[in-house]
Amino acid sequence: MKTKILLLAIGMFAAAHLAGQSATKASQQTTYEYKAKRFATPLNAPTADFAPVRYGERIYFSSTRQAQSGAAAISQIFSFTPGETPKLDAEFNPKKTTKHVACPALMPDASRLYFTLCHDEGMKKCEIWYRDR
Repeated sequence: MKTKILLLAIGMFAAAHLAGQSATKASQQTTYEYKAKRFATPLNAPTADFAPVRYGERIYFSSTRQAQSGAAAISQIFSFTPGETPKLDAEFNPKKTTKHVACPALMPDASRLYFTLCHDEGMKKCEIWYRDR
């Protein structure tokens, strides 16, 4: 009986010691504080802008803004360089389509762009596509 109590006490002491070490390590971890900032106009439009990805100084993003006056509001891939106006990125958007194109993702060398192409208005039938430069 004394052996069981002694083993139980040793186990509890070891657990308390390990818990104290974990608490000490946790308190020694570095914490960081980040502040998010909204991009100013002209990058953000009154319509939906989402899924940004940066390559060098250029930012590629999805937007439902109208690329041309009178055009349907569908999601397309735009690009933006600070100091310039965002523009429809013709090389990444399919030509003559009313399908939604969104969520660009680039290979590290920008040789390939992955994107989502939706075949329906409700954006429920979407597929992942890619385009090589």
